[in-house]
Amino acid sequence: MFSLAHGLFFWLFISAGGILYDRSGTRLITYYRGYSSNNAYFFCFILYAILGNCGAPLTLKFCGEFYVFILVFFEITFAGVLASSSIFFSAAYTNI
Repeated sequence: MFSLAHGLFFWLFISAGGILYDRSGTRLITYYRGYSSNNAYFFCFILYAILGNCGAPLTLKFCGEFYVFILVFFEITFAGVLASSSIFFSAAYTNI
């Protein structure tokens, strides 16, 4: 399930980024402010892709990441802490 969710959210994230880049000509999120008022459905699509990329709850990726983190925490605690820092890195990458 985790591989399927990873592939799905990677596709969502890349396609949303490609569409935004084609429309605006820039990859900076600060220039995308007007898109939420002009096209609400597309904004929801992008928001779901960003939250799914971070592994937020109520997304498929959260289920897979939670399972992996629980297993790693039971085996090696330090590796679990190191692995869970990937959530913060992905949130910083997507500028949330």
